[in-house]
Amino acid sequence: MDSSLILFRIDQFNCALPIEYDPYCFRAVKIQSIPIDVPFFQGTVDFHGSNIPVFNLRKKFSLPAKDLNPRQTMIKLRTRQNYIIIIADTVAGFTRVMQEEINPITGVNDTALPFAASFFRENEKYLLLNFNILIDGEDLIAIDSIYSNVN
Repeated sequence: MDSSLILFRIDQFNCALPIEYDPYCFRAVKIQSIPIDVPFFQGTVDFHGSNIPVFNLRKKFSLPAKDLNPRQTMIKLRTRQNYIIIIADTVAGFTRVMQEEINPITGVNDTALPFAASFFRENEKYLLLNFNILIDGEDLIAIDSIYSNVN
């Protein structure tokens, strides 16, 4: 069994997500502030008339804040009921990974890590993000709250 993935980089991390979340990449644009305070969300982006919440992966990974710049890429992803946008420093493209290429991350006691496996592409290690842990129940409630307040 194989998986198709989108490859991107945030700070020093090479990351990957399955394309089942319908990734759509576009150049970073201005983020609008939102009237409510929700952890891990920066605001919204007007995407063809819909205000889509921006999920801050840098904050989720406890990375230093970084000003938005047009060289970054926004990636729109489908959640269970809505969409979110994440910001990548770069997008490397798409790849297909065979199940035997994926290595579980061992020696870590925290079962709630947002990544559970890794693989190599062109001598670079990529972390396969677990979207269901990365965007947890509280985040999904926050997404619904943002949608009901801004759309």
